[in-house]
Amino acid sequence: LKHTPAMLAFKDMGFLPYEDHVTLLYGLLQPAIEWRGHIDNLLSGFDSTMPIWGKGLSIFGDGTQDIVVVEVANDQINNANQELKRLPHIDTYAYRPHITLAYMPVGLGQVFIKEVGNWGLGMLGYGTDINYGY
Repeated sequence: LKHTPAMLAFKDMGFLPYEDHVTLLYGLLQPAIEWRGHIDNLLSGFDSTMPIWGKGLSIFGDGTQDIVVVEVANDQINNANQELKRLPHIDTYAYRPHITLAYMPVGLGQVFIKEVGNWGLGMLGYGTDINYGY
């Protein structure tokens, strides 16, 4: 993801501790690198350099932590998810394309979202490439 100034500010504050990304499909039964050829065939025509638009901040919770995310809007990402579901996989959660910002103790996620307000709305940046997990 190429960053806008707002995303760079979050990265500088340490909220993006690893390479930020939008997962196209979680739960493949084999490592993606082993299925690279199949993935490339399914995603022919997919433009990985597309703009990434934020719909706003939300929290994914597992009861042990608040996972603060920016939910993203892009029909091409949703279409890629549907194509990749043709591969053997396990659906653990309903697909919600997002960029993880932070892992926080339960309850602090809402405080964080209240503090940053409408950040996460609008253009976040551009995709760069497909990462096969290596």
